[in-house]
Amino acid sequence: MPYNHSSKHGNHGAENHKNSSQNPQLTPNVSFDFGDLINDPALLETYDIIFLNCGLIDGFSDLDSNLLNYVSNRGFLYATDWASLYLTSITNSGADYLSFLTPERSGISLSTNATILNGNLNAWLFLNFGITIDDTIEINEFLNLWQVVDSYDPNTCISWLSGPVTYSTNSGSETAIKDLAFTFQVGSGAVFYSSFHTENTDQGFSDVDRIMEYLVFEMSDIE
Repeated sequence: MPYNHSSKHGNHGAENHKNSSQNPQLTPNVSFDFGDLINDPALLETYDIIFLNCGLIDGFSDLDSNLLNYVSNRGFLYATDWASLYLTSITNSGADYLSFLTPERSGISLSTNATILNGNLNAWLFLNFGITIDDTIEINEFLNLWQVVDSYDPNTCISWLSGPVTYSTNSGSETAIKDLAFTFQVGSGAVFYSSFHTENTDQGFSDVDRIMEYLVFEMSDIE
């Protein structure tokens, strides 16, 4: 899907994107764009899972109620960082599941030693890839001005990772433990949101890539 990049958000600048190599397997193979997709509930329903990347254009966020209906009717939604804007209806403007910190896009830290909050994730990494890690892992795939999650409801939302991060406030900056990746069920579907994401620059898969892979599979297994 076509999307716009912001020159203020790390490697998502338009010039950097233009000069970066693209995976030919990711070339769009459809005749419609994201605006067509989000505006058409019937078209949305033809997808089992939809990925909203951080650099997604935000000009269609007023149609995000269609994403709520999509997820509620057995759809799965993956969203990272600035794509949080498309979760407004799903989270009831922060009243349900999780809320986003204001001022928006205030993340400063570009890495953190995060705590893994669920042992099933560790076990899966070892069983499938022989990756042995303790309860912490370095998350170094934030981009500048990332979206911080302020809080979440543990009764409806699972937090998978948390760590100390620094972010801007109205009076300066603050460092605190913040949760970084979540899954939650919405009706008959589910949502995965993370404040960090992967950059298609490294050869092979990093441990963080594998964690993202697990969380997508975990979400799609929700019944």
